[in-house]
Amino acid sequence: MADFAIQSHGYVGPVGTCCSLSVELGTHRAHVLLVAVGADLHALSSPAGASAASHFVDSASELRFLLGTCHVHGLCPKELGPPGPRCVVAFGPHALRLFEVTQSPQDGVAMKACGDVVRLPDWPLDVAWLPKQFLGDLVVAYGRVFLEIWRLGDEGPRRQRRLAGPAEVSFLYSASLQLLPIATDSGMRCAGGTFDGFAVLWTVPHSACTELAHVQLSGHEGAIFRTRLFLDATALLTASDDRTVRLWVEEGSPLLRGAVGSLRTKVPSQPSPGWRCVAICRGHGCRVWDAVLAPIGGPSLGIVSASEDSIVRVFSLEGVLLRELQGHQTRGVRCLEVVVEPMAWASTAFAQADLAVISGGEDGAVKLWPLCDLGIPEGDGSSKAGYPAKHACSKLWHVPQAEDWIREVALLSHSEALVATNFGKIYRLLLCAEDAKDAGEQVPARLLFDEPGVCFTCMGVGTSTHVWTGCADGRALFLCIETDAGSKWVEAFRQYRVSAAFGGGEGQGLLADHAGHVQLWRGAGSESPSRLGEVKLAAPRRGDKDQRQRLLCAEFLPLDGGGPSWLVGDEHGILHLVNLPGPCLSHRGHEGKVLCLRRLPVSREFLSAGSDGTVVHHRLDQEGWTQLATHRLGCGLRHLAHLSLLSPDFSGPGIPPLLVGAFQSADFVLWNAGAGLEIWRRRCGGAKRPNGLIADEAAHTFVFSSASKTLEIHSTYASPAVSGSSDAHEPGVVAPKGLRQPLHGREIHSTCWLRPPSEGRPGLLATASEDTSLRLLSAGRDVAPTPESASVRFPGAVRALAAAKVVVAGQESCLLLSGGAKGVLQAHMVEGAASLRRVWSTSLAEDAAAADHVAEEEDGGARLEERVMAIGCVTLEASLLVCAAASSGLLRSWRLRFGPAGSIEGDFLQRQRAADTTALCAECFLEQGFAGVLVGSADGKLAAAGLAESEPLLRTQLHDAGLNHLALRVLRSDVELVQLLLLTAGDDHRVALCRLDFAISRAPSPGAPRAVSCALAMSRRVDCAHTSAARAVGWAGPWALSLGLDRRLRVWEALEDSCALTERAAQVVSCSEPEALAVTAGGLLALAGRGVEVSSILVDGLRPD
Repeated sequence: MADFAIQSHGYVGPVGTCCSLSVELGTHRAHVLLVAVGADLHALSSPAGASAASHFVDSASELRFLLGTCHVHGLCPKELGPPGPRCVVAFGPHALRLFEVTQSPQDGVAMKACGDVVRLPDWPLDVAWLPKQFLGDLVVAYGRVFLEIWRLGDEGPRRQRRLAGPAEVSFLYSASLQLLPIATDSGMRCAGGTFDGFAVLWTVPHSACTELAHVQLSGHEGAIFRTRLFLDATALLTASDDRTVRLWVEEGSPLLRGAVGSLRTKVPSQPSPGWRCVAICRGHGCRVWDAVLAPIGGPSLGIVSASEDSIVRVFSLEGVLLRELQGHQTRGVRCLEVVVEPMAWASTAFAQADLAVISGGEDGAVKLWPLCDLGIPEGDGSSKAGYPAKHACSKLWHVPQAEDWIREVALLSHSEALVATNFGKIYRLLLCAEDAKDAGEQVPARLLFDEPGVCFTCMGVGTSTHVWTGCADGRALFLCIETDAGSKWVEAFRQYRVSAAFGGGEGQGLLADHAGHVQLWRGAGSESPSRLGEVKLAAPRRGDKDQRQRLLCAEFLPLDGGGPSWLVGDEHGILHLVNLPGPCLSHRGHEGKVLCLRRLPVSREFLSAGSDGTVVHHRLDQEGWTQLATHRLGCGLRHLAHLSLLSPDFSGPGIPPLLVGAFQSADFVLWNAGAGLEIWRRRCGGAKRPNGLIADEAAHTFVFSSASKTLEIHSTYASPAVSGSSDAHEPGVVAPKGLRQPLHGREIHSTCWLRPPSEGRPGLLATASEDTSLRLLSAGRDVAPTPESASVRFPGAVRALAAAKVVVAGQESCLLLSGGAKGVLQAHMVEGAASLRRVWSTSLAEDAAAADHVAEEEDGGARLEERVMAIGCVTLEASLLVCAAASSGLLRSWRLRFGPAGSIEGDFLQRQRAADTTALCAECFLEQGFAGVLVGSADGKLAAAGLAESEPLLRTQLHDAGLNHLALRVLRSDVELVQLLLLTAGDDHRVALCRLDFAISRAPSPGAPRAVSCALAMSRRVDCAHTSAARAVGWAGPWALSLGLDRRLRVWEALEDSCALTERAAQVVSCSEPEALAVTAGGLLALAGRGVEVSSILVDGLRPD
């Protein structure tokens, strides 16, 4: 019988916990950061003498803890003692293990396990080391409200005593243990958080015989996910499901005495004994997973929280939000760790660079955030340390007539603005922000235009001298401000009002109505404005010709070529390129309205902001639209309405690092986009209408109208003392340092090997995720999975991947096919070590030329766009056949032809109905000149079809629920018969093995097609192959593999003659929620779900890569 072995080579996934410590050996001292990812523990260290907050690097030291079926979710280091190894406890569900961290100048940081895994009676929530006064060495707090004391010895840990907690509490969700000062002779304090939203505290004395009376703290309205004790157990932080963090302090705490921190809460002169809540930190967009007390510079302490909305927030001790630190991808920040503890910071001199907090996210990234520049804002919070002394002023302007109101506002500069009213008046306002000293000062204005009976609807400024204004009667006004040309009227639309007007350089103008009609005008250089042309924008949906299509933003593009070009965004989230005399191009950029467009210094690149809360970086090239990246600025605020760049000369890759955004919540924010960091915010208050934003490196001006009667002008400007310095315009914010690179922020749907590992070269793996991205990883038997920089963004979730070896221009290359939401299907050529170049793109909606009608998907009566669920391909001599199975059950096919210089042209072939429900998987094959495909669907059926056939050859029921994945192996292939061995995984917890026979008849004449029939010759199913849904299958030589949501990888012996499966081996995998499996010919496995794990199967007869 064959000997099996399954070996794991590394896991990249969500960070469970992290821990910062220092290790000494003689005169050498190193700061070490331990990061738990699944069952793997990684060590990052800083070199001797370096700052802990700025020099962490990967030490390449790893240790694997198989704590049952779990991840490591807690670490507890022993207090620093004599120079030597540092002992640490790693614990997970029902298990813990001890290991040592050592450091030497020659070998660096190393980890070594000392002892076996200790099985625990319950889920451990926290572990603490005990001093000599106690009867043991370790104490463990459990979810069922009891403690255990353990003694460490040569024979391993031994349980000494069990101590029951408060009887009134039945179960704890979180717990924290901390020793009380030796001078108090009180022992140890335990704090726990419950599902009911209250915290409980009790104390264990040194004798560990009795417990003191417990205290219950109520206030949260949801489960308490994290409790942390600080400052000798006199301060408690609780993070809850109700999206808040609460700070509780005990009477006599250093926070109340002023010995530590800067808590300015009013405390009664005669305080009553007990605990009280002194701060509630609000403003989180989702649940809060963790919170820590951290020094933030000067004498200040702050509260740092980690939320499910992927934002790290810093609050003052009074609960005032100081800053939002954004840099993690979607799905949340799970854990936090401070480099310097509050008590250590208060008693020891540390460098300012040591003040930092470390965050670990669901995306697998670990980031270090410097806190030394935060400080506490003074006054109204409009000025923060780390930004050049900014002063803010507010001024007002009221409509002179009580019955009139503001329609549109246009900023000409920081000192001038134009206001168009409903009754045909245009005012010129002199803002003079630099001279303003008193908030609320009335702004002087001059009447620039007045014509009774005119109702202005919109206004756009191209330059400081030319303005286009639209009217309700379909006319438009071209106004020259600084010349004697005055105003000129033009007839724009006869049937509709002018709903949008925008201005560009050299007097260029764009006028639009609410039905999608766009006119381009030129006003300068002639006696009267001349119309250049009119176009009708593409309808949001096919057939919706009469739907409203109001334009909300536009940007004039100085593109090379003939006529003027404009980029516009409408209320349906669609971007349009209006280019005369060429055709108009359209692309869906947002799920909601397009609210703002801003051209970047890099040619043909721009940013768009939408009501879906995203800022998208686009590039417009000959191939069409390309989404380069997606950002979420000012998370927690309403939609971004205006955007301005602070780096006009920026020419590097990506977007400029500094942006200013004006939000519909009447806030404007200075943003370091490159670092994902909010630098400065001016909160104006109220849900008012934002009208304009203008910003440069010296000042920002933001205007919005309140109740359409009052215009508020908020301006910032640098103080004279700072403006003259050489670095006046550079924010003093240190960008976060990425200690571990992220992978994906959401679950991974598909993975495939692009290149197997070879001697001296790691393999290349592609992953497709729900977070709309496609990533590459380097991995191998001797190389831990490492994310590469190559990344491709999709307009929605990426569901399917397929790879093919092709020969282009005489060279062998790898072509990666990908598809997902919105029916997008793309092909990328893999170039160099790990880079992607897009060579082909299409959409499922582009096969409208086919004769038969495609039924729309429906969800509660709402139409849904088709999604690409699976992709298959077969390589021909000079082309590639590609098929895509869609969520509608349709199967489409294309032929890709390779042209010169690596170009690819695609021809749509046909479509056929392969499933009555959603197609979940597909696999193509080419045998004896017959190109076929197998499709599995959500109703558990299998369909066999030919890519040249119009109808499936076979449909059969294999599973009682969804057929999630399939893998085939060719048994026989001759002129008349092709036999396939098919392995399938289903939602019914079963794994099935069947044999399909394809009978191929002789052609009646040379060149005529041959008739093909398919039959299910044999089928066997394994009931309860997994304890939950079987998600993926594969072949490793003759051995069958299956992967289930129960996190079990099973190896089966497949008998070809009887289609029987016999289990030979099983392995618990670190990857949580697995749903994809990719196998190389040498038995190297890639398992993907909430992360990626690379393993290998070692068995007789299977030759490794």
